[in-house]
Amino acid sequence: MGSIIKFVPKLILNPFITYEIYDEIYHDGWKRLVECLEKYAQNLSRPKGITSPIDVIPPITRHRLWLQDCFDPLSGLGQEDDLTLVEEENSWRVEAFINALKECRDSVEYYELTLENLNKFVKLPPKDEKILIESMQDKLEIKSLPEKLHKVL
Repeated sequence: MGSIIKFVPKLILNPFITYEIYDEIYHDGWKRLVECLEKYAQNLSRPKGITSPIDVIPPITRHRLWLQDCFDPLSGLGQEDDLTLVEEENSWRVEAFINALKECRDSVEYYELTLENLNKFVKLPPKDEKILIESMQDKLEIKSLPEKLHKVL
């Protein structure tokens, strides 16, 4: 388990930049690792007080990777001219992003994610960032940018 603790933080992209192209490991690696740990590591010895194999990974890292996984629907924005939230065909990405945040509500709460601090974790082209913020404010009925997202999800 010690090598996992050393390897897992290397999966973190800080920030996740939507217009960069990343290897598949940054998109699927965390989920695959969690699946493997849940399936194959249940009978491995663990440090005292650790009840699940996934819990050997520090919470700050676990929550950061779950949060990063939420950014996947935004991946690609800005890589090409038509890959933008301005285009109606890409509007599904906002809803998918919100749904992903709902699934990872604990991680959203852990990092006290707000629309104001979202850009610390994910970087979009400026026009897409503005559309994302406005769409989320509208869909989640957020009144102010510093409002904690976990409270409205």
